[in-house]
Amino acid sequence: MQLNAKNTALVLIDLQKGVLAMPVVPHSAAAVYERSMLLAQRFRDAGALVVRVRVSFSSDLADAPRPAVDQPTNYSALPPGWDQFPDLPPPSDLLITKRQWGAFYGTELDLQLRRRAIRCIVLGGISTNIGVESTARSAVEHGYELLIPEDLCSSATNEMHAFSFKHILPRLARIYELRGALTRMSADGGSRVVSMASAHLVASAGSVDSAPRGVNAHFAALECRRTASGNSCWDQ
Repeated sequence: MQLNAKNTALVLIDLQKGVLAMPVVPHSAAAVYERSMLLAQRFRDAGALVVRVRVSFSSDLADAPRPAVDQPTNYSALPPGWDQFPDLPPPSDLLITKRQWGAFYGTELDLQLRRRAIRCIVLGGISTNIGVESTARSAVEHGYELLIPEDLCSSATNEMHAFSFKHILPRLARIYELRGALTRMSADGGSRVVSMASAHLVASAGSVDSAPRGVNAHFAALECRRTASGNSCWDQ
């Protein structure tokens, strides 16, 4: 599978110190971060956009959401430096600060993607059912095509992660496993591409592909979903 580097962006959600310090499953925060940074570098090498999204608030927490809910967030428990990236992102990365679960509302993410003619998003981060799923829902509402590596995400419990990937995300995106998938990045006919020659689709009940439950189908055996114009952000 090949992604067009000109119209594809990697968007990584909340891979910041405070979030990475939390216990998550089924993939450890360290594993998610390592895979994310590897994929990010390969996107950069191909000339594709990398977007690093973090959640942060002002020092007085005046911009932190405080809805009337049964389980309010305890912002006072946030440790110093919780909103910092573990590494210094390179200047080529687009940095987005959000103040709610999703990365679109109240940010300039959509504007920045459209100015760069981005139509396809490869999405990952922590947590699966909060920041990632919220961003995925909004991305589809904004008209973007989505690819979500299952092992580039994790959550507080296995149940939360599994529910999102079984019932929600397959209706919004193509789902695949990243491990062993990224074999090369190359230039094809003058147009730089990100190649995922070994990516596997994770089939689940109710997925957009209607594949048998529990079956992993190789991308090469499937026809990619096409947009209304007949063009797609990825080629096989």
